Amino acid sequence: MSRYLVTITPPTPNGDLHLGHISGPFLAADVFKKAKILQGNEVLLISYSDDHQSYMARKAREQDRNVLELASENAALIEKSMQAMHIDCDFFMRSGNNGFFAASVQRFFDAAVQRGLICEAEVSVPYDDELGTIGYEAYARGQCSDCGYPTDLSQCENCACTPDPSLTKDIHSPVTKRPLPSRPMRRLALDIDKIMPVLVEHYAQRPPERLLADFIVEHADRKGQKWCFDRNGDAGIPVLYQGNTVVVSTWFAGIAGYHAALCEYAYRVGDMNLVQEFWAGDTRHLVHFLGYDCSYSHAIAYPGLLWADTGKVGRVSHFTNAFLKLDGLDFSTSRNYAVWVRDIVQEHDPDVIRLYLALFSPEESPENFDQTHFGEWARNSSGLFARIAAALLYQPDPEAAFSGNAAMVSAWRAATGDQGFSMKRCAVLQMELLRGIERALDLGLDVSAVVFVAAVLGYPLHPRLSIQLLQRFQLSLEDAIDMLQRHSGAAVVSGAELEVA
Repeated sequence: MSRYLVTITPPTPNGDLHLGHISGPFLAADVFKKAKILQGNEVLLISYSDDHQSYMARKAREQDRNVLELASENAALIEKSMQAMHIDCDFFMRSGNNGFFAASVQRFFDAAVQRGLICEAEVSVPYDDELGTIGYEAYARGQCSDCGYPTDLSQCENCACTPDPSLTKDIHSPVTKRPLPSRPMRRLALDIDKIMPVLVEHYAQRPPERLLADFIVEHADRKGQKWCFDRNGDAGIPVLYQGNTVVVSTWFAGIAGYHAALCEYAYRVGDMNLVQEFWAGDTRHLVHFLGYDCSYSHAIAYPGLLWADTGKVGRVSHFTNAFLKLDGLDFSTSRNYAVWVRDIVQEHDPDVIRLYLALFSPEESPENFDQTHFGEWARNSSGLFARIAAALLYQPDPEAAFSGNAAMVSAWRAATGDQGFSMKRCAVLQMELLRGIERALDLGLDVSAVVFVAAVLGYPLHPRLSIQLLQRFQLSLEDAIDMLQRHSGAAVVSGAELEVA
């Protein structure tokens, strides 16, 4: 048995969740968690609201609201939307005015100082004289110095690099719409060169997944990287440094946020041993789910900060995703161009939504959510779900059921492995099972054995349907987990990639 601490990149609580959010880290992290539970592991899924993000400060200014009140309202909506989609987040921390969060940020900052990872850098920085803020995140946009894509100046939304302000073109304020001049500033930075040997060793042992592979290779060859992380103005987290208060960005604080969420969860359930077991224990596995645009912080800076804190990186995995589009255009909270979770669950079964989003997950490249196609697919799938649930079922012999579908069980194990996990591949395999059941029903054949297997293996994708089917077999989820564990099955195979029909 292993312990998995699974994280979802903290959402900025400037609005509710839409399907673009769900199709990436939120659903994938939940599918991973449920799959690992089926395999007999201990799993905690955590996240938190990024209340100190500059986008929150800008939103509160626009609405003349208190930033933490606004963050709290939207965090409650986010949590409600996760619950509506059956995303079982064990703890969703509110980071604003949170003692656990403040303590963890100071802890990781101090660890980096003690390891000699903090340096000062003389850099040219866009500065908004009108607002009195450094041009970063919500307060400046330009054309990325690496790829030319329109982005803010923290981490490029396209190539995930950290734009060099001195080489970034057309830097302007999204607030005033005016060009931003630059000024020289002495800033605090993380000396990436000092942690690169740790990263090289780590990724040699645990090769990066998906889009991260080329990203890591590219940055491993770069010299003189300084990741500036101090902030001024109305956003960030204060820490003590050399007797003074400095403000650090929420990007720097991300790994501390995950640690803080675990600490607060452990405190609330009355078992502080969980912190050691899930953060630094020998059997723990830290698994991050994130958008590709968050790669620099999560895959380069955070392993270094984790090493500074615990003396090791340990088992850490990163699963990235690209963006989901809506009818060919980008989802946008600010423009209200989105399919909101709170709306779509009023019309469609969350299990159907989950399975569709998994099938068309943007794991490797952008995908498109076509509302017309989804509507037709959802109607057909809902009918199939109802037809399967209504079929007369008897309890098959689990060993015979698993053995009779050994190739599918083996492929599922490969798709849910620590290396190469793919929510999309899980969904493709599940659709094969469901379509096979549909064909068998059309022929009047007994489908009990394959329905049992589909109920167990499909639990991470459509949990409510799986529980309903298991109840028809007079089995609990715990029974199914035990049966799956006792079944030896076929050897795990890599499995050919299957295309979504």
